[in-house]
Amino acid sequence: MGEPVKMEDLARQMIRLHGLRPDKDIQIIHTGLRPGEKLFEEIFYAAEDVRPTAADGVLAARAQVPVWADLQQPVEALLAAGAARDEATVLAALKTLAPEFQPA
Repeated sequence: MGEPVKMEDLARQMIRLHGLRPDKDIQIIHTGLRPGEKLFEEIFYAAEDVRPTAADGVLAARAQVPVWADLQQPVEALLAAGAARDEATVLAALKTLAPEFQPA
């Protein structure tokens, strides 16, 4: 995936590529994160089995496939909470089903 790039550096480069001058022709305004945006994107989750592939530098992630018997009760709880419009219980049920879930 390469090295991380600062958004400000990317914006300045894009402005220059269009023949303009950053901060002179175009101002760069820092607005902060919007709902759902992240500062860091996880490539793999801890629960995934990561293995190399035949292609050099390419990895494959294989998640453990859950058994329906283990999912049935949490899914039913999620559906019931959704039908009751119980936001706190919906979020808790989602967190149970997907521990990596982080509500905004």
